[in-house]
Amino acid sequence: MKSLGPFLSPFLFLSLFACNNSLDKGAQSALRTIPFRQAQAMVHAELVENQEFVLLSTAENALFSRVDKLLASNDRFYLFDHLDDAGVLVFDREGNFIQSIGEFGEGPNQLKTIDDFQVLENGDVLILDKIQKRIITYNSTGKFKAATSIPVNSGGFVKQEDTWFLAINFDHQNPDLIHNQKIGVFNSTFDPDSLYFHYPSNVPNANVYYHAGILSQSQTSVVYHRPPNDTIAIFSSTGKLANQLVIDFETNRLPAEVVFDFQLLDDFQPQDQVFRYLLTPVLPVSDYLFGMISGTDRTFWTFALHSKSMSLLVHKIDFDDFHLPKLILPSANLDNKAIVSLIDPVTFRQDSNPEAYPKEVQNHLKKEGTVLLLQFLKR
Repeated sequence: MKSLGPFLSPFLFLSLFACNNSLDKGAQSALRTIPFRQAQAMVHAELVENQEFVLLSTAENALFSRVDKLLASNDRFYLFDHLDDAGVLVFDREGNFIQSIGEFGEGPNQLKTIDDFQVLENGDVLILDKIQKRIITYNSTGKFKAATSIPVNSGGFVKQEDTWFLAINFDHQNPDLIHNQKIGVFNSTFDPDSLYFHYPSNVPNANVYYHAGILSQSQTSVVYHRPPNDTIAIFSSTGKLANQLVIDFETNRLPAEVVFDFQLLDDFQPQDQVFRYLLTPVLPVSDYLFGMISGTDRTFWTFALHSKSMSLLVHKIDFDDFHLPKLILPSANLDNKAIVSLIDPVTFRQDSNPEAYPKEVQNHLKKEGTVLLLQFLKR
């Protein structure tokens, strides 16, 4: 059985107020259920209007071994490799390397690690350092602007105007504020507005693989999902829980103990019963939510869920006959018009139709370069 390589890599102030029940919103939104068995076939040509390839520079200071997060913003592409201390790498719209943002070290304004990052409309790059419980802001040229303490141990974040969304890790928490909640909404000074959802009381391996969950955003909403859970939470840009969607695998639903301790998955794989779960971050683009589904029998689907009609489209991946430009593997949202996917040399070598790529793309991948595939959606 072949694999999807890097596509399966998951892409993550002390409060003056003590936690109280009014902050805990629990699950105050009805669950909308979408049965997986009623999904329709995803037809690539009906979703995608045209495609474009971007060849990322192979300059020495632009190299990386894997991509933990990819963003498209301000006519630039941003990515980082969690295993490397190169910072956030920045490329222009043509794939030329511009710079690396973020300095590592022991200094007061330096990073110990990068766990997540975001790019604002003005070009500022915000980097989450979980170890130091700080978000460090750099301007568009990479110059340090500010270091801001955060009140929780966070694995990921989104900033929408004056509202902060923090995905909260289970371990090493602030007990005066957090009682096993998974996500918090905070104001501009990090005073908590509301807290949502809960880990079970004893989940020692809750953050081994997927940390606190993953936050992604469109122009009007923030999407929270913690793989391998089958539930997707959608918030307004002001932090109100607007909807919860469940892709219902019914009798094939992954047991709850595995959802919170993914290390137990190995115990379920040899069973005759097949379990399914959402594998990667859920990405909002245009009127759709895109993501991937996996099964304990090592089957994989890509999916597109229409946010208005709630129609679910799926495509089962045939690893003996797949062509990457005919798949929708979501990594980033480009201007709410296109899905950005990553093609690396490993997955290119597994492609069943490599000669269908433009010649310059083939040559770049054969020389161990990385390519971004932009798939522009039909309106």
